[in-house]
Amino acid sequence: MVKHKTRRLAISLMIFSGIFAGINSPVINYALQTIPTELFGFLRVGISLLLVAPIVLLRKRKKLQFKYIAVAILFGLLIYLAANGLFYLGVKRSGAVNAAIIGLLEPLLLFVFSVEIMKEKFNPRILSGIIIAFAGSVLVIFGP
Repeated sequence: MVKHKTRRLAISLMIFSGIFAGINSPVINYALQTIPTELFGFLRVGISLLLVAPIVLLRKRKKLQFKYIAVAILFGLLIYLAANGLFYLGVKRSGAVNAAIIGLLEPLLLFVFSVEIMKEKFNPRILSGIIIAFAGSVLVIFGP
């Protein structure tokens, strides 16, 4: 019975996140019309950090070496600035639908940077999956 409740909760959360993902671009487009891009990016990261920080700080975990923490922070900032910076500029200068295509570049950037910077093993199946998903999204957006 617990397994059934967990599955139902997971499906509900996926539906909930899908709804928010669908309204993401128009809401950001509206926000960027009134708020400067840099302030919007800072608020989006700052509010997320305030919500997640207590959970991360109070949770028991293994001790990590400082170099791993530094690389993770640098890597996160690089991905955020590259993907979301381009996304915000795309939303501001074009329609919300066109900016959604720019937002789809984030998994591709994450994969490339994780192989190059984090020295993760290259997996052609993951890369092909990302490319197929990106191509499918482009076809849906630009299709009839």
